[in-house]
Amino acid sequence: MKKIKTKNWQGNEDIKKILLNRKIVGVRYMDKNEVEGLGWYKQAIVLILDNGVRIFPMSDNEGNDAGSLATTDKRLKTIPAARDFEGVVF
Repeated sequence: MKKIKTKNWQGNEDIKKILLNRKIVGVRYMDKNEVEGLGWYKQAIVLILDNGVRIFPMSDNEGNDAGSLATTDKRLKTIPAARDFEGVVF
């Protein structure tokens, strides 16, 4: 995989504090109330960390809608955002 260069800005340290050495303890799609509360149309996958932080992809930095996650797993290259509020609960 190609190495990606990033700027060394203060946010990188904040990101490290939130994510480094954490464990994913839950995975689910957003429920209808969460989606509507954000004003979105699609459900994002939610990763729940052992420190209670929830991480979910957005379509852009402004949070205009849910986004998909790319993976390096050959069996599942993309974890998509969903549009159906039924049948997507883990």
